[in-house]
Order: sequence, then C-alpha cells, then structure tokens
Amino acid sequence: MKNIKKIGALLLALVMVLSLSATALAEDATLSGDGIVGDFTTPDNAEVQEGTVLIYKEIKAYNEDANSVYAPVVDFTYTIAPGSPDKDIYDIKTAHDPQTNVHVQTKAGLAGATISGSVDNGTTYVANKLAFTNSVEFTTSADGASNKYPLKLDFSGVTWTDAGVYRYVVTETITAADKKLAGIADGTVSETRYVDVYVKRGDTAGQYEIYGYTCFAYDNKIDARDAADAVANDVVAKAYKNEGFVAGTNTNTNAAETADAYYTFDLTISKTLVGDAAMNSHKFPFEVDMTNASVTATIKLKQTTVAGGGITAAEIAPAAVSNLDKTDLEIANGASITYIGIPVGIDAATNVKVKEKNDVVGTTYESKYALDTTDEDTINATRKNIANNEYSNIADLTISSANAHDSASAHEIAFTNTLRLISPTGVALRVAPFALILVGGIFLLILARRRREEAEEA
Repeated sequence: MKNIKKIGALLLALVMVLSLSATALAEDATLSGDGIVGDFTTPDNAEVQEGTVLIYKEIKAYNEDANSVYAPVVDFTYTIAPGSPDKDIYDIKTAHDPQTNVHVQTKAGLAGATISGSVDNGTTYVANKLAFTNSVEFTTSADGASNKYPLKLDFSGVTWTDAGVYRYVVTETITAADKKLAGIADGTVSETRYVDVYVKRGDTAGQYEIYGYTCFAYDNKIDARDAADAVANDVVAKAYKNEGFVAGTNTNTNAAETADAYYTFDLTISKTLVGDAAMNSHKFPFEVDMTNASVTATIKLKQTTVAGGGITAAEIAPAAVSNLDKTDLEIANGASITYIGIPVGIDAATNVKVKEKNDVVGTTYESKYALDTTDEDTINATRKNIANNEYSNIADLTISSANAHDSASAHEIAFTNTLRLISPTGVALRVAPFALILVGGIFLLILARRRREEAEEA
C-alpha cells in the first residue's frame, strides 16, 4: 500500500511538472488586426509578452471555379535591421491613472533580432524568406481569396541594455519583374514595415522584459495626445498601424493598398463522338500546347477527369508555362479533362492550343469544336473532315493578362466528331453495266462484220 501511495505521489508530481512546462510553451504574439500587441487592459497594466511576434504577408489568389491552386516556385526575402532613434512617442492618456500622456524617444533596435517565414501555417520556418514551392496551395475565389503567411520576428537573442522603445525596420525584397516571372501581379503595399518593441525592467537587476509591439508603415513620430496638443503630422493615423505586408486602407493617405495577386484560369477539354457507337471507347490522341514566355517560374497544375468512354491523362510535369505541354493525352467519347491553375500572366497573355488526331483506320469524321460559346456560326467555322492520320483544326485560346483579368476564368474546348461514311457513287453503279453492254455490242458487231467480209472474199 505504501508503494502504491509513493507511486501515486510521483505521478502527481510529474503531472504538475508537465503542466508547468506546458504553460511555459506559450504561442507567438500576433500583430494581427490593428498592429498592436500589449494594449493596456487596465491603466498602467503592462503584461509580459513572448520574445517572438508574428506579422504577415498577404497574397490574393483568383480563380473563377477552383477553390485552390498550386503556388508557383518563388521566394520572398526579408531582413530585419535597427530602425531610427530619437522619434518622439506620446501614448494615449487613458492608459494611465491619473490620466496623462507618457513621452519617450525611440532607440535604434539592437543586434540579435532575426526573421523567418512559414508557408505551411507555422509548422516550419525558413530563415529570412517565404519559400513558396508547388506543394503550397493558394485558396482561390472569383473575387480573390486572401492568403496570409506568418513572418516570425524573434527577439530572444537580443541583449537589452535599458528599458525603452526600440525601433526596427523590416524589409521585403523581391522585384516586380521577379514577381511577373512567377505570374504574380505586384500590389501597392510597400516593401517596408517598422516594428517598435516595448521593453521594461524586470524584477531583478539587469533583467528586461518585452511588454508590447506595434507594426506600422511609416517611420514617423507617433503622437496620441489630444488634438490641441498633438502635432498634426505625427498623429497615430499617420503611422498606419497594420499586421504587416497586407492589403488595407492606408490611414496616412486614405488610399486603398492592394496585396500581391495571383491570377489563374482553368481549361476543360471534352470529347463527343456521334454516329459511331462501335468507337465510343476508342481514345483519340490529343495535343495541348501552352505558351507564355513571361512566366518562367515552375508551375504545377491540378487536374480532374471524367472517365466517360475512357481517358489516358498522366499529370503534366511541373515546368514553366511554355513547357506545360501534353502530347500523350487520349480522350474517348463522353470523357474530359480539366487543367486547374494555369497562370494568366501579367504583361504577356497565356495562349493554349489544342488539336485532335483521327487514328481510326479507314474512317472519316467531321470534326468541330466549341470554345466558350454555343454560337453555331462560330462552331461551324471550325468544321473540318479528318480522315485517318489527320488532325483537327487547332483550337486556339488566349487568356487576357491580369491587368485586364478575364472574369470567365473557367474555359472549355468541346470537341465533337461525327462519322462521315462515304456514300455509294450511284452514277457508276447505274451507268457502268449499260456501258459494258454497249462496248460488248460494238465489239461483237465489229467481229461479225469482219467474219462476213472474210467469208465473201473466200
């Protein structure tokens, strides 16, 4: 019994230790929404914060039909460095009792701060960058879905030398040209953010603790005093506090700032066979040729298929848009394939060409296709008879660039083959027998006349 009690006591102690350890593993502070961490909930109540804080990078992704697409391979690089000293900061008087505005000047951030980015919801972080690969998926919508990725600012390596407000500058590095190579449209959000870190003395000598963070867009003085006392150009709104490199209404300029954007479209290729039921399960060869020389980043497409009478459609290997071609696609009657997440392109439009080959020996089909239209005149213009080993007309689809984004980003090229049997010639069958009789009669007449002449000579 004593042993059982001892074991129980040990287990209880272990549970208490583990519970204490669990509370020590607090989550990163998050500069979401208003760009502030550590607002005083009651006057003069400064709560100690973690040594890491998250800001965010936003990319809006567009697609008319799909809920998600694969991201292009692209890196956004980030640095964190000391910011400006001697910027006046006046806080709001209601943060204190009795009410009064406290004033300090910023100090330049100290060495030891680091930044890292995560593209998998914070599971893993990469130093100094957001490293997008084709395994990352952007959530999409017709109006543009917001995708936000955390950037972790880590101040645990900083040795604070005094209490105060330490200013840092965070810079995003990627050119608009490099974004275009990935099919990403450059937004109007600036590439610079500023982060103030609020530090106080701890309970022991030489100990310092972080009790607040703010993130903002302008390297300003920040004055929260009443209008009569504040300097007009230094009011809080002029700093434009926010949660990082995200879209919003700039409170300094009163203008909307847009996030970087990724525009994509989908393409469905379908097959219908008419009048040749014996070939309903025959898979006709198709060729797909995509072109956009301006999008050279590695792109991966999603795809879905409808089996119908049969389909052979291995995935297209990730590549630049101009290499996203398919020469071994085979589609039978009632089958279709949809390629999802083809980049629209920024300055240059994306072009897709599709054609079909008739490989049924001794058979002719009337081939036609409908490209995003039900207009019969347009469809009739594509009609072409294709005999064995011949190709259909090339269906040519060009998608407008993101600067004039095509809202109908779900496109379909619907191929229809109708059996065309060669009819009996008719004329030859009706005339030939009589012609043969006539020729035979003439031959017999000539032969009989010759024999008669020979008999008379004898």
